[in-house]
Amino acid sequence: MIEFLPPRDGAFGESDTPEFVGFDGDDTESFGDEPPRSRWLTALAVIGVTGLLAGGVIAAAPWDNDPAATPTTTTTPPTTTTPPTTAPRTTSTTEPSLPPGVSADIPGMLATEPAPYVLVFAESIDDGNKYDVLGSLDPIEVWMSPDASRNTGRWVVIDSLETSSDVQALRRDATRVDAGTRPALLIARPDNVVEIEVPVSDGVPFSVSGFGLTLPELIRIAATVRIDARGIDHGDLLAPGGPFDGLEQRVADDVAWFPGGFSNSTPDAISAYIDESDGRWIQVSVDAPDPTTQLLDELIGLTPVQPSTLSLRGLSGLFSLSERFDSVKAVRSDFNVGIGFVTFALRDRRVVTVAGQIGVDELLSFAARLELAEPGDWRGAVIEASEAGGVGTQGSPPTAIGAAAHGEWQAEVYGSVSSWWVAINGREISMGEPFDPETGPHLTSYRSVDKAFVLATNTWPNTARRVVIAQPGAEPQELALTQIQDSAMYALVAQLDATLPYNVQWLDADGVAVPGPTVTEP
Repeated sequence: MIEFLPPRDGAFGESDTPEFVGFDGDDTESFGDEPPRSRWLTALAVIGVTGLLAGGVIAAAPWDNDPAATPTTTTTPPTTTTPPTTAPRTTSTTEPSLPPGVSADIPGMLATEPAPYVLVFAESIDDGNKYDVLGSLDPIEVWMSPDASRNTGRWVVIDSLETSSDVQALRRDATRVDAGTRPALLIARPDNVVEIEVPVSDGVPFSVSGFGLTLPELIRIAATVRIDARGIDHGDLLAPGGPFDGLEQRVADDVAWFPGGFSNSTPDAISAYIDESDGRWIQVSVDAPDPTTQLLDELIGLTPVQPSTLSLRGLSGLFSLSERFDSVKAVRSDFNVGIGFVTFALRDRRVVTVAGQIGVDELLSFAARLELAEPGDWRGAVIEASEAGGVGTQGSPPTAIGAAAHGEWQAEVYGSVSSWWVAINGREISMGEPFDPETGPHLTSYRSVDKAFVLATNTWPNTARRVVIAQPGAEPQELALTQIQDSAMYALVAQLDATLPYNVQWLDADGVAVPGPTVTEP
């Protein structure tokens, strides 16, 4: 499998009863799929990353694979690019030509009124220039009862993580559990879908996700399954009375699936936009749906957005799309926190996936301005984007809120008032998600199986400015929260011993104890 890139500074830079937002009565389809997997990291899909790297859009990452490197940040100065239309302008009398190796044979989608977003990448992905986006295949099994859907019946998905990166994703509010003799990570979603990640040392790492099974049943599966070169070994799980009783095997294959991805299979065409003021991005892909990856996305990849949670702007965009296209849906990724998705079907049943580092309401409004480009207009857009040479952003420098003494990891908040993000990155771990702290003191934990961090936040006028973090057998850590630029927000990140509980005491600037959440957990 290809790998997800960790969140990059300066680059792009839940509901109780989920249901699909659709207006054509076709609520059984869900599209979108494919990011590469380091594994559940927030970032651009590899195709978009490749294209945007070629366009010079992405700034330097705040870390390096060189073990001797220390985290750095780079902000690219803004440049000027003519906003795209469905009829890009040229000023030369010479017929513009495509760059070598770039195709414009299969038209993609362009925004008729893109502002404030600027077109930074457009390209067709035909047989002559397909990227190796599928990479190797991983064994995946899906078991379902006859009446099962994401939140009905019973189902289990076993997903090999064989080609995952060495970089571990930190999962928000996860719980470390023991699956037999194996340490594992449990993630419980608001709609009662449960995932257990098992990074085994005696075989291939994998995850078990399910609905309708008891937690002991899921832990038994996680403790028993083994994956090696021969495939998935179930041990005694398939015996009568076991957790798979009453379930039918729907999928048993090696599949190139990237959970919560930005496109399905290999896209026919991709366009990408960026907001120059803060680096927020939108990627638009056109491709053919695949039944297997659709099923996986519906079960464990994408959470439908409830219509009641949309603003008038979002509803307006949704109705506008539904008047022109079929199977219009708004969803959020279970794995790429903060990334919204809008999907809809063209007349030829190809699927358009609009993914962006923006809210679903704004994404719906943008998607409503998309049109399938005419061949000449698409060619002009591909040339225009390639000649633009990339777009910088005017975002402020990131605010450091934590770091290891020897540079193993660094935490920071970056962006601007319209889009704040928090990231923890290092040579072995990575996470990134929107930063919108609750009012007053608040704690959020992020974990892999063997690493743990806590994010402490506060908002003015609450007076908490420091925390003392204590764990059994270790010296307490007394740390100061950092103000995020000139905002009313304060934050810090501290690393914990992942195997021990922790306790937090809040202090004001003078060291006097003040009220705040105190957490004790394994």
